[in-house]
Amino acid sequence: SGTVSVRARGGKNLGVMPPLRELVYEVIQHPNTRMLALKSGELDCDSLSPEQWINQTSGPEFSEHGFLRKIRRPGRTFCYIGLNQRNPLFQDRRVRTALSCLVDRDRIVRDVYQGLAHPVSGPFFLDSPAYDKSVKPHAFDVEKAKRLLAEAGWRDTDGDGVLDRDGKKFQFTVMYPNVNANYQKMLPILKEDMAKAGVRLEILALEWSVVVERIGKRDFDASLIAWTQSLTPDPYQLWHSDHANVDGSSNYIGFSNPEADRLIGEIRVCFDEKKREELYHRFHRLLHEEAPYLFLVSQDDLFVVNRRFRNLRVFPYVLPTEILWLPRSERKDAKKAESR
Repeated sequence: SGTVSVRARGGKNLGVMPPLRELVYEVIQHPNTRMLALKSGELDCDSLSPEQWINQTSGPEFSEHGFLRKIRRPGRTFCYIGLNQRNPLFQDRRVRTALSCLVDRDRIVRDVYQGLAHPVSGPFFLDSPAYDKSVKPHAFDVEKAKRLLAEAGWRDTDGDGVLDRDGKKFQFTVMYPNVNANYQKMLPILKEDMAKAGVRLEILALEWSVVVERIGKRDFDASLIAWTQSLTPDPYQLWHSDHANVDGSSNYIGFSNPEADRLIGEIRVCFDEKKREELYHRFHRLLHEEAPYLFLVSQDDLFVVNRRFRNLRVFPYVLPTEILWLPRSERKDAKKAESR
């Protein structure tokens, strides 16, 4: 934890200087410590993990007459496993589809996210017009995965339980940021299920800064991370081939597809909402079929807000903290001044 002071100077030149001398941020890194701060009243608002939501919010503080209010709404973040398209292992669409068929998304929702997430099949916010709900995630199907891998030439020729082709084993490593507890629970499930089809998955936990560095240099087999999407997304940054070979780009997996490029170009200049929605849906289906990502799940946003704040109105797509307020007399700094 630590303290950071930020002086409010930005609007001075525009004549809209806020009446603030400084903002002080106290960083509390550990989620359990933040939960204790919520329950003691030292922290007014925080996001929770599914485990906290289910197992740590049954006390009187969270009751109807308690001072903490729980808020659940659809989340705009989806997690995925990005497959490095430069790796020969992932250059066959049948292989990528087979790997997607080895992801038991329903089990992940149940066992990792405590039912507080939803399987996804594409790159857009689940409740936005861009997301095509007719495109269902690949069903968990070990036998189908085996068939697809066999069609791509992968067979267990030496009987050791791992597929091979041309003397090479079917194995790859998924790196992920080691601070994410959900990923820590998810990856052993994926490893177990992929082994059922003869795929050997290795798990590599790294510091976030190292994950970013290796992504930027494209030094990885696969990565488990997440993106947050807007309501009117522009796929260009993540998916256009212009960025496929640029170090540090968001298209770090090196995805390149002429049809995808064409659809992205049309989306960017289309102002007819119905037509734009159709283009989004075609792009969604294309990515589902190409499977450059193993699209996993979107977790619900889980918040806790202190009830002392007034005017709490929860909107589906806007952070509720943006419109909260409370009387000056109830501010913590005012109470401290009175006590002095």
